Amino acid sequence: MSNAPVEAAVIQVLVGIVIAVASSWVTVRMSLKRFRSEKWWERKATAYERVIEALYQAKAFFDAHLDAAMDGRELTEEFKAELQQRSKDAHVEINKATAIGAFMLSDQAQARLNKYQQEVAEAEKKEFWMYS
Repeated sequence: MSNAPVEAAVIQVLVGIVIAVASSWVTVRMSLKRFRSEKWWERKATAYERVIEALYQAKAFFDAHLDAAMDGRELTEEFKAELQQRSKDAHVEINKATAIGAFMLSDQAQARLNKYQQEVAEAEKKEFWMYS
C-alpha cells in the first residue's frame, strides 16, 4: 500500500494551517492598524473640541461684560468672579494646546492659536474697554 494519499492529506492540512495562520496574522495586523488610526482621530477630535470649548469660554467673559455695558447694567461680583475663573481656565487650556498641540493640531490651528495668544497679550497691555 502506498502512503501517497496520507501524505497528500497531511500536506493539505499543513497548507491549510499555514494559510489560516497567515490570514489571521494579516487580519489582526490590519485590525490593529485601523484601531490605532481610529483612536488617533478620536484623540485629535477631542483636542480640537477642548480648544474650541476653551475659546468659547474665553469669549464668554468679554461677551457678558459687553452685553451688560450695552444694556446699562452691572454684573454681580459672583458672576464676574465665575466668568474670570472660566476665562482663566480657558487660557490655561489654550496655553496647553499650543504647547503640546503639535501632536494633535494642524500647523494652521497651531498658528492661529499662537496669533490669538499674541493678540490677547497685546490687548491686555491696553486700557480695558470697560473703563474707557
